[in-house]
Amino acid sequence: DLLSIDVEFFDEVILRSFDFTEFRPRVVLVEDLGFSLHQPHKSGIFNFMQQQGYLLESHCLHTSVYIVPLTPTEKERHRLATA
Repeated sequence: DLLSIDVEFFDEVILRSFDFTEFRPRVVLVEDLGFSLHQPHKSGIFNFMQQQGYLLESHCLHTSVYIVPLTPTEKERHRLATA
């Protein structure tokens, strides 16, 4: 599952309106013009996504990529499938 948000200056507003309790995309791409790898906690989007249980996987240009961490069971299934 993938959620991609890029709505020119309204990204955080749209992201915060998304119901993460009902829908749980595995990957979220979101434009974050104020994000800095050196000071990620200054980003409202970064802080919000952490509160939702997501991890920052990558950041390229203006897009942050967040993922849901795998559960131990999912990790084991993945390990067996790729062995």
